[in-house]
Amino acid sequence: MRLLILGGTGAIGLLLIEKALSASHTVVVFARSPQKLPDSITSNPAVTVIEGQLTDAASLSRALEGVDAVLSTLGPAVKSGPFHPGNTPLAHAYVSLIQLMNKAGIKRLIALGTASMKDEHDKFSVQFAVLVSGIAVFAHDAYKDVVAIGNTIRESHDLDWTIAR
Repeated sequence: MRLLILGGTGAIGLLLIEKALSASHTVVVFARSPQKLPDSITSNPAVTVIEGQLTDAASLSRALEGVDAVLSTLGPAVKSGPFHPGNTPLAHAYVSLIQLMNKAGIKRLIALGTASMKDEHDKFSVQFAVLVSGIAVFAHDAYKDVVAIGNTIRESHDLDWTIAR
């Protein structure tokens, strides 16, 4: 299986790449800063690295060529916290990604999410309520983007999607 991994230069993304490779998958890593990838990944013949921004539809389309599924660990950078842009840039990137996936005939998306992406099956938890409320207050724009990502994915009825949160 050929997988496109987004967010592959982050800690979870690197683990995901390693796991995919250990399962004998072919991996395409789409990254704005591919120099952050270790040599053990970039030198692996089962890995193709494509440099690009999520706003660059041509590069993202190229990354999607021949892909069976997209795995994404994209999310607001923890270090940016309250300074995350207010225009939900990641949710907009997911809109573009999903449009390009549909155009390429790719139906499977697995995305990393958070407890901020509420689900109808959630049971009340004081711990999660406090955590989510704190993020909503102190990192409001990041919270807003994460919620918008969840909504964007859930509204994509043509996809076979999973949000792991």
